[in-house]
Amino acid sequence: MPINEEVKIPEENRDNIWMTVLVLLWLEICCEKDKSSWKFVHKKGYEWLKMNKVNYEEIKQFGVSLIITNKSQLVYQTTKKF
Repeated sequence: MPINEEVKIPEENRDNIWMTVLVLLWLEICCEKDKSSWKFVHKKGYEWLKMNKVNYEEIKQFGVSLIITNKSQLVYQTTKKF
């Protein structure tokens, strides 16, 4: 999905939907070697998205684009000391 194409997700639960998408992506990208410990959590998130009329496979690439586009900002925010 091109980054400039609008992603349509239900207004209801929008924040939770995006958080779920990003967590699923994070598990896939950063925790591949530990897949046996998170595969059921991933499946539950995947099914929850489906129940909320969100096709994870379609929105996944847009989520990756968001992560790549905002990578330096995300790194800064997660390493910033409070």
